[in-house]
Amino acid sequence: MRPEEYSIKIAEFLPETVLCGTLNRPSTFSQSFYELQLDRPLDDWLDAALAPEGLQVIELSRPILVDSCRLPGPFHGDPADQLIVATARRRGMPLVTADSRIREYGHVKTIW
Repeated sequence: MRPEEYSIKIAEFLPETVLCGTLNRPSTFSQSFYELQLDRPLDDWLDAALAPEGLQVIELSRPILVDSCRLPGPFHGDPADQLIVATARRRGMPLVTADSRIREYGHVKTIW
């Protein structure tokens, strides 16, 4: 799937979808959030990124942090992925990701 097609595939699932990994803003970019070169101050960028109705920041909570360390079954050791998966599981949301390690993990619903 080409990056410009991401939003078509996931649009029907918003706002109940956790957007993460290479799909933080699927209609805009196809790279990790940590690799972004922002064109404005972070606060301004976040305001613009969260402007579309239904998008929100999900705060890390103690239960999510604990869950991320107690995921069922084998899961790889990337702490960021553990937090993403734990958040999706705790919120009962499907996860949109191109990450095959997450997609192959049988304890979280994924879309893609």
